[in-house]
Amino acid sequence: MVILESGGRTVAAVVEDTGRPNIDDLNRLNGTADDLRRRGLIRPGMVTLKILHHGGIRSGRALLTSLARSLRVELQECRSGATDIGFILRRRGLL
Repeated sequence: MVILESGGRTVAAVVEDTGRPNIDDLNRLNGTADDLRRRGLIRPGMVTLKILHHGGIRSGRALLTSLARSLRVELQECRSGATDIGFILRRRGLL
């Protein structure tokens, strides 16, 4: 988890890194974010970004994308080995 201050908002970015993404990865990421909330590390009022950093989707792209969207998870394909949180923050208007 990474905590960022951006434009007067506090952003908690929770990142799950995986090879080929599947439904279990999405559920694990959701569970991790819920656990961090229960522990008080993600506080009310924080913007929570759940990011699944993956090695690429071969089949079932539409289903996985739809499920990720319903769980409010950002899918980011690994291109350089690093997770580009700035790109997601800009796309969401947080930067």
